[in-house]
Amino acid sequence: MDSALKNSFLEKNLAALKKNFPDIYKITKKHQVIPPGKVMEASDGLLNLKYDMPSGENLLAYSLENTRRDAAIHLETIPPDSAGVAVFIGMGLGYGPIIVLKERPNLCAALIIEPSIDMFMTAMKHVDLTSILESSRVHLQVGGLDLALLERQTGREVAIMDTHILLHVPSFLWQKDLYEKTRNDAFMLLNKLNTMGSTTNYCGDIFIKNRLEALSLISSVHNTDILYNRFPGRPALLVAAGPSLDLSLPLIKKAQGKCIIIAVDSALNAIIKAGITPDFVTSLDMEDPNFEKVAAFLDQKWPFSLVTTVKCTPLIAKRFPAKHTFFAFNMDTSHIWLINLLKIKHFFPPMLSVAHISIGLALLMGADPILLVGQDLAYTSTGSDHAADAVFHEIGLPKDKEIFYTKGIDGAEIPTDRGLLSLKKQFEDIIGGSKRRFINVSARGAHIEGTEVMSLEQAIDRYMPDGLATQKIMDDIIACSKKWQPSEVISFCDKTIKRMNELSRKLKTAADMTSNGLKQIKLLMDKGCLAASMADLPSGLKAKLIKTDQLNNATDAYSDIMNQIVESTFQALKENDVRHIKNMRLKKEQGYLPWLKAELERMGWVQPIRLKAIENYMSRLEALRHRLAEEERLKKTLKTADTPGTRLKLAELYSDANDILLARDEIEKILDSGVQNPEIYAQMGFVCAGLLDFEQAKYYWNKAVSQDTASAAYIQALKLKAASPWIEAVKKQEYIARPDGSYPKWGERYPHLLAKWVNRINESAGGEDTIIHKITEELWPDYAIIIENMIEKNDMEKAGEILEAWSPVKEHLFGYAYFNSRILYANGEPVLSVKELSKDLGVLEGEPKRLAFAARLMLETSQFGKGIELLGKAVALDKNTATLWEELGDSLSSSGNHENAIVAYEQYRNAMPEKIDILRKIGDSYLALGQLEAAKNAYEILLDHKRKNSRTTIKR
Repeated sequence: MDSALKNSFLEKNLAALKKNFPDIYKITKKHQVIPPGKVMEASDGLLNLKYDMPSGENLLAYSLENTRRDAAIHLETIPPDSAGVAVFIGMGLGYGPIIVLKERPNLCAALIIEPSIDMFMTAMKHVDLTSILESSRVHLQVGGLDLALLERQTGREVAIMDTHILLHVPSFLWQKDLYEKTRNDAFMLLNKLNTMGSTTNYCGDIFIKNRLEALSLISSVHNTDILYNRFPGRPALLVAAGPSLDLSLPLIKKAQGKCIIIAVDSALNAIIKAGITPDFVTSLDMEDPNFEKVAAFLDQKWPFSLVTTVKCTPLIAKRFPAKHTFFAFNMDTSHIWLINLLKIKHFFPPMLSVAHISIGLALLMGADPILLVGQDLAYTSTGSDHAADAVFHEIGLPKDKEIFYTKGIDGAEIPTDRGLLSLKKQFEDIIGGSKRRFINVSARGAHIEGTEVMSLEQAIDRYMPDGLATQKIMDDIIACSKKWQPSEVISFCDKTIKRMNELSRKLKTAADMTSNGLKQIKLLMDKGCLAASMADLPSGLKAKLIKTDQLNNATDAYSDIMNQIVESTFQALKENDVRHIKNMRLKKEQGYLPWLKAELERMGWVQPIRLKAIENYMSRLEALRHRLAEEERLKKTLKTADTPGTRLKLAELYSDANDILLARDEIEKILDSGVQNPEIYAQMGFVCAGLLDFEQAKYYWNKAVSQDTASAAYIQALKLKAASPWIEAVKKQEYIARPDGSYPKWGERYPHLLAKWVNRINESAGGEDTIIHKITEELWPDYAIIIENMIEKNDMEKAGEILEAWSPVKEHLFGYAYFNSRILYANGEPVLSVKELSKDLGVLEGEPKRLAFAARLMLETSQFGKGIELLGKAVALDKNTATLWEELGDSLSSSGNHENAIVAYEQYRNAMPEKIDILRKIGDSYLALGQLEAAKNAYEILLDHKRKNSRTTIKR
């Protein structure tokens, strides 16, 4: 390479750096460069670097023979059409980023992190980096890692796109500690962003649904702002549900009454069972099955408070009878409108897990020190990944997750996974930004940076000398606090619905104009038009496109609306960005008109998605507005005339919105006044079913019908509504696919929960066969397929668990007895298997595999006539099932019944004449009977066939 050309790189690169990355330019100007090694020319004419190693080791930045090929190794990990984010940790001399940006033009962004300023300046001096420094796709960090900046720069892209992390390995060998720390810090943040993005991608619509349904409680829940600094300097014990919690329960009980106990919902089973009553329970998860963590505790009014979010499944806030319920908020673009509307002042940190709500609550209240217990963040027990009584748990190390090792609180390396590491990083970020004292008193678990490790017993002795009447303090706080006013939410709904209608009209007009414009562009292209810009287009088309562009730009004025629905369009964002990037490439390669056509197609694709999201959101807003406005109207009426009729209407309003606890309060007031009528009893039955007290539900429903038989139809509708949450739970699929790409149902993964849901459906139906039949027709067929697949894979234990979950309604299920028969047979119970199969013979018709099983079962239990009949039916449908004839022949032959064995073998041969080897068994049976001529005949036919077959396969 020419020496003068080399020397010109630094000046050229610095000019580009100063223009595009001025902050980095200032840093490099102040830095005194110490070259990392000696720059030399490689065999292919490019420059290479030999690192200065203390050991004298010969370490090169790239292969000396082929520098470019070595740098291009990154291309193997990035698909050619990837539109994701490339993250370079260590850039070497810059060849890797240069090649990737050139060869992967669809990448939406490249983040280059070079922790060594010396390495960066060496590259600046010797390699032309302007293609990197001038690229609009590149984000650059040099000399350190600014995580907040990284999140601002690439947060959205990482959240919705694939992320490719690329390491310059020789730099890691050169300065291991520097580069590994940078990698770990970057990995944790990128993983957090990716996890949050993946969750929103799959659950965005659930977030919106939950948020608006939760707002129906706005007049009865509290703002966590009122807890701000109410417990300054008092110790808070944050109870998580890691496997080590079981070891700490006796000491937690000892701490009760001496500190604020904040327990995550998944720990509730364990601590209540241990006789511990927390002061707060926190809940976060958005999917309805999360309700199971509190489902066992609906039978009494608890003295503690519930702290949850508006994204959490509404089943918890609407049914869990905590004394006080709070909504907590973190800064989130998708609900910034709600933060402003409710005038939230104090925010929780990003809540990646329910334990992050707990730590946010402790910080908000001024607690100090903050103690963590059961916060394992690792697989500290092969028996379970959670405490023994946790509703959700997995046994052993997960097979579908990548396992990492991290330092434990005792200094040893312990297994964890990517998700848990992300949660650990979030804890460390929160702790690092606080001046409070954090103590990890978990019996086992990962070490959390910024915490002091101490035993819980020591912490109790040192920090909990006095009593703390948390419940009394909470009652005093609530007594003098104001609740939110529904009127403000109603007014917001009115204004938003009006503006969404305006936006919808504009988008529809833009969509029509986009469609018309696209048709005209296609006609122009068919005619061979070579327009190079808009100026070359016909005036009418040009005006139409300008108007379309103005309409699309007009939607910018509705950015607040678009932010409210962004979660429901999150999946489309990725595809939209990918299309836009590809279209920009298309413009460079094919010109203006193909680009314009592609852009109009992109807009024509995304506009209906936005319109549908707006329509769905408006529908939910209207339902919320109706619910709150009716509540206000009825409450106002009650102030002037407190009548049972008005109060019943209020209870019915609450029931319609599944606000079970609010409905219960109103009905109890009516019943306490002595009023009795079928509607009140019917509603009370629904409330009891909602709180899983089915005996009481049955009592009230029967009482309603006994007063008025005409109420039966009304009650039937209430029963179906009561069953609806559990019907949906049985249907529910996980949003993360298994390795084979399929999405397991929740009931498949957690049969113990499926059993509860099916039982609740059955109990809610209360003998209504029409409801049971409807439910089994909708839900059972999918599970029947799941069970049959498991049986075929010989996973009888799991098949049996899922089948048993359906036992409450087994008499209504087609195939239940057949599956049970299969499982009994596999477990060595053929007689019981026959008995069970006899209940469900209709399931065999037209199913050769099932008929073959039944035939085998009958033959093995000496019911030869029935077995042969069934086997004949099976073979008629599928000749492959004739293998049973061979098995039967083998069984008969081994027992000395050679005559019948020959009959069975002949049946096999008739069904599958190509299986010529059966003649050997036929010959053997004749031989055993002393029929030598028949045996000889069978053997000769077999040998003759083999001779012929051998000749036809000789190569000539």
